[in-house]
Amino acid sequence: MSTFRVDTKLFQELGELLVAKESTALVELVKNAYDADATMVHIHAQSLNDPKEGFVVVTDDGTGMNETDFEKGFLRIAGRKKVSGTRRSSRYNRRYTGEKGIGRLAAHKLGRRLKIVSVKDASLEDAALEASTPAGELSADIDWDAIEALETFDEIEASGAVSVKWRSGRPGDNCGTQLRISPLRTAWTPRKMSSFLAEAITLVPPRALIDAIPFEEELGAALFPNGIALRDSSSDDPGFQIKMTGDLERADPVLSDAVRSAHWFSEIDFDHHSRRMRIAVLPTQREGSDPKRSPAQYVLDTILEGEIGPSFSGRILQRRGQAWDPKIKGVRVYMEGFRVAPYGEKADDWLELDSDYYNRGSSPARSLLELEQDGFGLPEAAEKEGVNRQASSFFFGAVFLRREDSSTLQMLANREGFVESESFEFVRKWTKIATDLIQRQRNASDAAPREQKRKDRERQRNYVEQADIEEAPSAVSLRSVASDIQSAVDAVTDAITTGDKTKQAAALAHMSETASTLKTQSAELAGETTMLRVLASIGTELAAFVHEINAIGISVRNLTDRLNEARQGMDDGKVRRLLGGAINDAQSLSDRIKRNAAYLTDMTGLQGRRRRSSQNLFSAIEEASTLFEARLRLNKIKLLNKVRHELQTGAMFPAELQAILVNLLSNAVKFSGEGGKIRVRATTSEKELKVQIDNTGQSVDLDQASQWFQAFRSTTSTPDALLGQGMGLGLTITKSLLGEYGEDIRFVEPAEGYATSIRFSLPT
Repeated sequence: MSTFRVDTKLFQELGELLVAKESTALVELVKNAYDADATMVHIHAQSLNDPKEGFVVVTDDGTGMNETDFEKGFLRIAGRKKVSGTRRSSRYNRRYTGEKGIGRLAAHKLGRRLKIVSVKDASLEDAALEASTPAGELSADIDWDAIEALETFDEIEASGAVSVKWRSGRPGDNCGTQLRISPLRTAWTPRKMSSFLAEAITLVPPRALIDAIPFEEELGAALFPNGIALRDSSSDDPGFQIKMTGDLERADPVLSDAVRSAHWFSEIDFDHHSRRMRIAVLPTQREGSDPKRSPAQYVLDTILEGEIGPSFSGRILQRRGQAWDPKIKGVRVYMEGFRVAPYGEKADDWLELDSDYYNRGSSPARSLLELEQDGFGLPEAAEKEGVNRQASSFFFGAVFLRREDSSTLQMLANREGFVESESFEFVRKWTKIATDLIQRQRNASDAAPREQKRKDRERQRNYVEQADIEEAPSAVSLRSVASDIQSAVDAVTDAITTGDKTKQAAALAHMSETASTLKTQSAELAGETTMLRVLASIGTELAAFVHEINAIGISVRNLTDRLNEARQGMDDGKVRRLLGGAINDAQSLSDRIKRNAAYLTDMTGLQGRRRRSSQNLFSAIEEASTLFEARLRLNKIKLLNKVRHELQTGAMFPAELQAILVNLLSNAVKFSGEGGKIRVRATTSEKELKVQIDNTGQSVDLDQASQWFQAFRSTTSTPDALLGQGMGLGLTITKSLLGEYGEDIRFVEPAEGYATSIRFSLPT
């Protein structure tokens, strides 16, 4: 009789098709434990870099298997257990996460042999498998290599490649299953290990994305006051935990305070039965406590017409200036509480956040323009909204799906994402809208301080234009405020004399505004008083020290000449060579002393602060960098001056520009690390010259970066052998000098290939 026969090579073919990689295989085994009503699954791995000695052990406390379960479940490829009946587990009524019965293919993907020990929970019966075997312990051994050495599946039973033993008895409460996989098929390379550990952190969603927001009562508009329902199961389900040890033990990012470290968050909730879509965008306590901003909540609540899509929920946290840890950044997708790769991973841009960021213009987000065209009432877009778009690294979030409400979503064969469809596009579209609404509300919150900062800079730049070339712009600023106060006093006096109450009110309002400006400037000057006194003391000492430095340089030069004369009369070649080396060192020392003396003369002399003039930026950088030649050479640090030769600053005192460049280059040299790299580049526009200094080595936490501009906050705790101990004034002085011209300085997201980037503007 003719019939189908299946070649044993099917295991290999199906494994490659349905289980894309080792991490996918382990996820499938974890899902099997969840489907078996486990509350804990423990994955232990050792020697993963050695296929012969390496092993993986997966242990759970689920309901276990008896002989019938094993025969009709585990040994049946693409079995119907999870696609027939209630499709729910027997103990906690969990919706099954697996459908294709490919758990054994996952074990095949990882290793060449599988040993199983399972104890059945005798209190439960599985109608789908017609369980009738009494409680006890199952032991099984599957040799995948022996199976694949056979020709067809028909030969497996008589070959001994699969052996099963059953020991009857009542096991008590210690039910569960243990899988031991060894030897491994391939070695886990460091890259593969690093990739898996990064993925494992988000295998199940962090609590910050599902628990109730700690301050939701103050907000009032949060959609999930009791947290987000993650999985479809009974109310007595105690939950599910994953523990990894051995080679797979990992240090997770600290996420306990993730919500409080964010600035904005959005929650999404769509019910496909009622077709109700809700999106709430809210500031966190951190954003709301900033006195410079007035953040506003926004809630979209509507019934969608003609939309096709599954029910889903989600939460997305956003930071303003600091990217999230690379292991958790991005917006991921979860089905029944398990991550669906590759959404949110480094190479995946399913929401086009990175694409929009790198191609940003000034126009509003496309998704919000489409909503506005469809008649949705959205918050008003800020001017040039698109310019301030953020990449995926500033978002940390998740979208949650449940299988019962997602029948229109179909998983790809290799378990890596969903088939592109209208249903998945629906989820993508509305998740993208949520991220774009966060950015719109953030822009609106930033508008007031951004406008005030723009006005302050414009006012200071006007003072620069009014200032004489021999005076500082701040002097004009103080004269202007004094003049305004006098005008305000005169106006109040006149209004009182005439008895005109309208004039009195206007005059008092003007006086109040002028007094506020004076108060701000007084606070700034008071803050600089201590710093100025310290620097003035140092400056007077330096002025005298310059003469001493020059004298030392002359002495070294004289010593060099005498050594050279002595060398000429030497006959011993070895002594001549030694003297030649000493002469070269002395010559180098003399040149360094001369350069430093010249720099100190420029900085402390009258000429450096006598007259403001346009400075060549490239030459100024070259001049400043000579002070660090010894350190650059010693630590093999490469300094790249990528500034165009023709770029000129606006009128500045030469000493000011040198102080700015020396302070910033000094920090870059300190923290670049041995064999590091520093790059200086600049772009120019009509109003300002933007300069960026990038360096390798130590990075700066952008969220805490503003503290380094405060006086006496040194970034170094121990003296540098060549650069000395920082006073904690370099960045403070630099910011003050730039502020004098209405310019600014700040740390920014590091350029590619660098650890730290600082950007500042100069007058043009």
